[in-house]
Amino acid sequence: MTLTRFIPRTLFLLIISLLLGCSTTLHPKIWDTSDAKSPYFPELHDEDYKSKGYAPGTNFGVAFSGGGTRSAPASIGQLIGLKETGLMEKIDYFSVISGGAWAVIPYVYLPQDKDEAVFLGGSYIPPKKLRNCDLFKSYLRKCSENYEPPVWQSEYQKFNDLCIDPEKKTIPDFMPLTESIFCNGRVIGKALWSGFNLVGDEIFSDVLSQIFLDPYGLGPQRFFGRPTKRKFFAWMHCPDAYRKKDLKCPDFNLVTRPRPFLVASGTLMLDKENKDKFYHLEMTPLYTSVRKRHEFKYSKDYKRGWKRKHVPNWEKGRVKATVGGMYIESFGYDSKKPVNLLHNKNESNPHQVEVEISKAMNIFSLENMIATTGAAPQETFRKAPFYLKVLANNFGWPEHYYWTNQGEINGTQEKPHGDGGHMDNYGLMPLLGRRVKNILVFINEFTPYSYHQITSMRTIDDNVVSYFDLANKHTTYRKIFKHYPHNVVFKQGILEKLFANFDTQSKNGEPLLSCHKNLKILPNERYGIRGSNETSDSYTPNICFLYLSLPRRWLDEIDTAQKLSGKVKNDILYRSGPFKRFPHYRTFFEDAVSENGTLQGAIIKMSFEKTKLLSNLTAWSVIESETEIRETFSMLGHEHGE
Repeated sequence: MTLTRFIPRTLFLLIISLLLGCSTTLHPKIWDTSDAKSPYFPELHDEDYKSKGYAPGTNFGVAFSGGGTRSAPASIGQLIGLKETGLMEKIDYFSVISGGAWAVIPYVYLPQDKDEAVFLGGSYIPPKKLRNCDLFKSYLRKCSENYEPPVWQSEYQKFNDLCIDPEKKTIPDFMPLTESIFCNGRVIGKALWSGFNLVGDEIFSDVLSQIFLDPYGLGPQRFFGRPTKRKFFAWMHCPDAYRKKDLKCPDFNLVTRPRPFLVASGTLMLDKENKDKFYHLEMTPLYTSVRKRHEFKYSKDYKRGWKRKHVPNWEKGRVKATVGGMYIESFGYDSKKPVNLLHNKNESNPHQVEVEISKAMNIFSLENMIATTGAAPQETFRKAPFYLKVLANNFGWPEHYYWTNQGEINGTQEKPHGDGGHMDNYGLMPLLGRRVKNILVFINEFTPYSYHQITSMRTIDDNVVSYFDLANKHTTYRKIFKHYPHNVVFKQGILEKLFANFDTQSKNGEPLLSCHKNLKILPNERYGIRGSNETSDSYTPNICFLYLSLPRRWLDEIDTAQKLSGKVKNDILYRSGPFKRFPHYRTFFEDAVSENGTLQGAIIKMSFEKTKLLSNLTAWSVIESETEIRETFSMLGHEHGE
């Protein structure tokens, strides 16, 4: 690029940045949630929201676990399974983390003009009826029974063959999410371009938006790839006109289809070295923040990063502070502390504040939500050497203004926001906090479940163990409880029942499903969860855990598939070729090395055949588990296929 071209472009981008940097005044609601004895959730208790039909029930909630690139296509298959079984129409809540959120958030917000069937990848195909072309062909092309998959084809050739519309010669604006992971998942180039466009700590948000939001019309407006206008998000209607000021409904992404109420989890990280100062952040279409009120002290080391004016009542040694204890409407999150506390003349809404927010960088948007809930490397980078900390502080990972009406955290600095999986990687806690009666938890983890008869030891994901009050957690599971110190909600005996169920189903070649009726919940101070005996309603939920596995029955159906070629079938059965590690693919970097051995910027990208086969397996697992789920949740009266 010549200097004469470079200077005008640079000046133009600078002018655009300055123009978009102006702020706007908003009047969001806030809710005090500091009363631990009476937990408050606006969608359930705010009379204004309830009158508009926002209030969901609390009968059935589904949690989609984290797991990055693996969990996203697995969650797509589980959405398909929920639709096939008719369970979808009964769901009140979706609780999502990381990779599960990457699939579920665009599903919840999918615009009316986008075909839901295309988004999910078409109709469900039983494994015994799969064909080669079902795994290796884009939805843009007709599926030929005789189609043979590219074996030694280079990654570039495969990209052109599967991602490019043959008529328009471009990547289509709308495609199944499993295909977008492959076609749009080359992260390195996108991250470099976002950095060149001065996106700053929105780089990760911008990259995820291009993969999971832009193809469905949910991302920002762009000018030569640079985001120029982001959108707020809300529930079924845009916020009231008297609170929008100069905003209009087109400035919001809205839920336009019947959908369960969405709760995405993140982590507010006030001290990256100490998990006691990690706080559970809830992001919903209506509100965002830390619900549970916590008091803590700044350590001497942590005080060094703060100026005296940022912490009132400064004392020598340690300083008390408060975090949490309130929600703010999501369109007002990432603002600096309120300019003014507003009271309407009729006092119909006494909890309203006036905040200023930047139209350019500080709009809390869907891309910020999916980045926050999926920012797994945030914790790692902040424990890294100094030069990597500088990068983490200024480029890439989510940072947002956070303030509270409860204490000294007053929104004068941006705070790191990390992956929901830093605390609870399954999304179970928000559903227990809302006292949902029936809970289905999808565990799309990297660690395969196994039982070793000789040692009587089990291999299972750490998060499962972290929920149980184990007498021997100081020995066998000591490291697990050091990493997840605040998650205990079940008694030890339930874990033994879960193990017994998994052992039986593993021997029988069935999906790993463990269902439990009327579980007693232990009180959990960290998440504000009341125990089963703390109130007169005696909350005892029914919970089913469906653990990602490779059941022998599913493999038997693959083995009988007459239209799968011998090589493809053998690669699946023996987990070789492109199906190595199936279904427990890596969370990131699964396709970091191409078939011909070259490195590529594929941090999130994963190939067609992997994503499609994984979603087929998880859909099948839900369908096969339908009867036991319905019996546990007392939802009888439906048979798959009717």
